[in-house]
Amino acid sequence: MSQMIQDLHDLAPLEDPKSQSSGSHTAKPRKRLPRKDVDQHLGERMIWRACPPALRRAIHRRRSVVVVIEAIRPDWAGILHEAAQGLFRSTNILMVDSSKKSKVDLQEASLRSATTGGLSFIIICNGSLAGLSPAVADAADYCLQIHSPDRSLITATLKAAFEVDSVRNIPSRVGHESSAAALIAAIRPKETAARAIARLRDLDRRNQDRSRHSLSPGPTLSDLDGYGAAKRWGLELADDLAAYRRGDVGWSELSTAAILHGRPGTGKTFFASALARSCRVPMVATSLGHLFSQTPGYLDSIVKGLDQVFAEARSRAPCILFIDELDAFPDRATLSGRGRDWWTTVVTHFLKLLDEARDRVIVLGATNMIHRIDAAILRAGRIERQFEIGPPGEAELANIFRFHLGARLTTTEVDGIARLARGATGAEVEFLVKTAIGQARREQRELKVDDLRRLLLRDGLTDEELHRICIHEAGHAVAAMALGIKVDLISTVSQGSLGGVVITESAGRVATRQRLEDSAVVSLAGRAAETVVFGDASAGSQRDLEAATQCVAAVHGSLGLGSSILHRAAPSETSRLLADPDFCDLLEAELRILDARCVVLLTNHLQQIRTIAQALQEHRVLTGDALQALLQS
Repeated sequence: MSQMIQDLHDLAPLEDPKSQSSGSHTAKPRKRLPRKDVDQHLGERMIWRACPPALRRAIHRRRSVVVVIEAIRPDWAGILHEAAQGLFRSTNILMVDSSKKSKVDLQEASLRSATTGGLSFIIICNGSLAGLSPAVADAADYCLQIHSPDRSLITATLKAAFEVDSVRNIPSRVGHESSAAALIAAIRPKETAARAIARLRDLDRRNQDRSRHSLSPGPTLSDLDGYGAAKRWGLELADDLAAYRRGDVGWSELSTAAILHGRPGTGKTFFASALARSCRVPMVATSLGHLFSQTPGYLDSIVKGLDQVFAEARSRAPCILFIDELDAFPDRATLSGRGRDWWTTVVTHFLKLLDEARDRVIVLGATNMIHRIDAAILRAGRIERQFEIGPPGEAELANIFRFHLGARLTTTEVDGIARLARGATGAEVEFLVKTAIGQARREQRELKVDDLRRLLLRDGLTDEELHRICIHEAGHAVAAMALGIKVDLISTVSQGSLGGVVITESAGRVATRQRLEDSAVVSLAGRAAETVVFGDASAGSQRDLEAATQCVAAVHGSLGLGSSILHRAAPSETSRLLADPDFCDLLEAELRILDARCVVLLTNHLQQIRTIAQALQEHRVLTGDALQALLQS
């Protein structure tokens, strides 16, 4: 063992050229390692590099130590096991497979046996520390994370194995992107260093080809329109990954975690796939719902399922781990007594994986309800980048239509359809185009723009029903403009269960009570407009009433802007606030006051409501600019 330790010391200058200018080792001639056991030589260097100076001194002085070695890539665990046997003194070594049920009793018995006998105890965990006994973790003198070998370690191994002074042209990422078995097989001691280098370069080319071919066909981020800041982040990440592959930057310098949030259908999953293609990396996709469907659903099976997902991502690294429906991991601050312990364990383990099991893995989450996500998941160092994905604008919609339509329609026709579809999501556009193309194909004819128009306007409305919807949406718009709130779009094109939509600017992050109450008035204005014009309201105001109630409930129960500064619940948890009958009475009284205010406001602007409604019946969609021009005329 003494000779092997001396060999590692003597080879240290090969790993760090700067060390050749000083230190006791530079005066000694470099030792040549025998042409055998390339895997053990490389494994020893991987461990030695991870050892802090104190552990290196302990190894050199043959002291008894307890060391936990985490093999970030599970396929290196066996090689590290053999290397640890040669590196440490008389030792008790145990392997722990994080994907299987760990034998805690065996770990602790082995620990006692080694330490009482004056031996070192080395435990090697493949993939993560999930299966490690808490007692062993507490007793460990050192915990080492062993990453895949980089170019300098491979270079040092080749120099020693083939007794050569110079090794060049080793690909920078071949150690990170190759399996352990394939990398070791490329270095064959009975051949020459030049032949080993050629094999490593061939292996690197195959890795690159596999990476390209493993990506599903489809657009890259550069091909997509919209997505704003999320797209800029993704393109910057793709550039940074290219620099990482060249060895220009380290992984820790990359921004490798983000969350996409927004209404359903805005293209969050589509973005993830395009990001993987832009970065030229594979994508592992999962969700908590998927884990429940693939396991018995017991606590231990969900925890192990999370371990396996992260382990798969690391085994394919660099890659993207896409976690959909991230809000399924509940906010621990909102958990009631029932199920609190169960979910706390799941969320805490997920946080641990985000902290410790992300080597060369890009974590991308998606949710429709970011307000439900535990704040610890979103803190800096975990998934701190947050991008809201909203519905695309008119120009972006036109390009989305062009992407799905190809050359089937003219630019003028596509622009007209995009204008009519304002407020739709990318997913809705894709479904619309597929449906129209399918109908035309079944009728054995070319697609026409009227096919898309008919699908967009196929709501089965009578003239009377359409008129009421136009009055309703015009009421929202008039109330917003009267209160100084910008209107971006009014549409009476049906979208799901909605008969129409008015898109306005939000209340903002620093909203006052007046601003929130104005938002509630705008929400109530559709129903109020129906009352003013027709004398009664229809049943189509459920979403509006929900939004108004949420605004007023937040004023009084969450934000300290009303009758009490007591924080009862988060603004999104209206149902918890409504469990109090007295609070319900307070909200009812406030909403009645705002509704009466809304009726007075719309009565004073009745002609504007009629003017806008008439234009909506004719055009079905009005942009904010068109609305302003209409009222000015």
